[in-house]
Amino acid sequence: MQPGVAQGDGMRYYIDVWARSFQLAGRLGRKGYWVAFLWHMGAVAVLTILDFALGLFPVSPSFPLGLLAILYLVAATPANWTSTARRLHDANFRGWWVLLCLIPYIGTPIVIVLCCLKSSPGGTRFDREEFTAGPQYAVLKNGRLEQC
Repeated sequence: MQPGVAQGDGMRYYIDVWARSFQLAGRLGRKGYWVAFLWHMGAVAVLTILDFALGLFPVSPSFPLGLLAILYLVAATPANWTSTARRLHDANFRGWWVLLCLIPYIGTPIVIVLCCLKSSPGGTRFDREEFTAGPQYAVLKNGRLEQC
């Protein structure tokens, strides 16, 4: 564990991704992105188990997810796309690169590699005022969201 990082920070990253679901401006560090991604995958796993326990699994024989997991994934799509765009900003790429995920077979692996790259000082260009228009939110230690 890094110095100065509390043990409960993982959930804060996940909450921050949801709080900024429709905000493309700014950046998201590599650690924050991947920790939130792990929480997201954990939620899908728990909902899949719950789907199985409630008999909602699978929706169709060709699709391996149940109803609750599918509803969660649909609800989480804006948060996932915008957090990936902010992660790409941090690596000094335009957020539009996230659209590579729409290319079958090769798009998603390319975006994953780009999201694994180190933060770049050039990514500060996405912190300019015209990129950060609109309300900014910060997750406080007590878990409440407050506008800056």
